[in-house]
Amino acid sequence: MLGLSLLFIAVLFVLFANRKKAIFSIIAFVCFVPIAQRLVLAGIDFSFLRILVLAGLMRVLIRGEYSSVKFNNLDYISMALAMASVVFFTMGQLSVSVFIYKLGNALDSLGLYLLFRALFRSWDDVYYVVRSLVLISFPVALFFLYEWKTGHNLFSILGGVPERTYARDGMLRCQGAFNHPITAGVFWGTLIPICFAYRYMGSKFVANLSILFISITVVTTATSTGLMAIMMALIGVLFVCFRGAIKVILISLVPILIFLHLVMNGPVWSLLAKVNILSSSTGWQRYYLIDMAIEHFSDWWMFGTPSTAYWGWGLWDITNEYIWQGAQGGLASMLLFVALLVVAFRAVHEVVDKFDEKNVKFAVVWAFGATLFSFTVTFFSISAYGQILFSLTLMLALIASTLEKERAIENEK
Repeated sequence: MLGLSLLFIAVLFVLFANRKKAIFSIIAFVCFVPIAQRLVLAGIDFSFLRILVLAGLMRVLIRGEYSSVKFNNLDYISMALAMASVVFFTMGQLSVSVFIYKLGNALDSLGLYLLFRALFRSWDDVYYVVRSLVLISFPVALFFLYEWKTGHNLFSILGGVPERTYARDGMLRCQGAFNHPITAGVFWGTLIPICFAYRYMGSKFVANLSILFISITVVTTATSTGLMAIMMALIGVLFVCFRGAIKVILISLVPILIFLHLVMNGPVWSLLAKVNILSSSTGWQRYYLIDMAIEHFSDWWMFGTPSTAYWGWGLWDITNEYIWQGAQGGLASMLLFVALLVVAFRAVHEVVDKFDEKNVKFAVVWAFGATLFSFTVTFFSISAYGQILFSLTLMLALIASTLEKERAIENEK
């Protein structure tokens, strides 16, 4: 009941508060309330996040907050990806229940994306999101520290998460209000660049402290994927030192990977089997999943597949966002998802190319790109669900909104 009460309060804020308070209430709700909980109405599942998205869409439609949005390629590809997943998977299953299920998934992702696009109407709104994430990182870390110290998850009183913290290899894997310890680790690990951007917006001390607190949160999850997310995010931040050579670096990776593929005993993706930061890591399974996806290509390339359990032991759990997209909508969905990431990176490049490296806009958008880079790499080890889907959607909407704002300013000149 307490979780439902908080949902009701969040819905009221989303519907009736000003834009900034609505934005903050959505972000805070996702970080402090287990969003996997759901209500079943007329046989249809409504997760807490889905209810919040519906309330938000109702708000922007009633208030006409969509009127100022100018769509760009990132928006169109996001829409195409959502539609492709619904159409192709439904065609493969020919089931009304599957169609309803896929529509619900599209509402979660595309609905949330369009909601954010309507709410982020100025650079000030973008800065507000950065401040909100930095602010929220402090109490979240304290809750995770308490859970790590006691083995008791305080968020269990809200429902949706276990009361006792799960341990693996003698290490507690804290999760707070998140769906899973890995979800928590990746969510916060990928957001480290936001703290670096905050150094240009406010107190450097607060920014540095938030980096420490987020690191503590990720460490208490005891997940190698979360630690990898931090490392990739930091690499994304450091890429600024090689800003002029990034294109050359990326192009040079192609022949390097081809060479490795030719000289290695296994395929180049078998390198994933060697990425085991913690003793309990399952890098081999990540490699095996890709191997089996290629072997069973004919099973999923056209319409996706309802299950991958028959591919091999433990492969019912698709811990790879790229393969997950293929399973949920065939090769079309997988390629559209890759295109979405590529277009998002191009948007980041277009915006940062307008500013000096000491400009706050440069710092903020570069941070979004670094976060997106971290997602791009960690998606070989996890699929986007729950709070990770929320964070990815938030970043894409922020990138699209900043691109829109800068193009509008340029057109006015």
